[in-house]
Amino acid sequence: MGLPLLLFAFGEQVLPAAVILLLVENILHFVIAAVGVRGWPCFIARAKP
Repeated sequence: MGLPLLLFAFGEQVLPAAVILLLVENILHFVIAAVGVRGWPCFIARAKP
């Protein structure tokens, strides 16, 4: 679902929650994809100074 569709279906009252949900879903999607492609150590190696 996109934000315009959520806005149309549920109104402006749920828009802040929809934005937060969209951000969380996108962050999880890209983190899980990066871990799946490169493996978990790619994040651990970048976290060390």
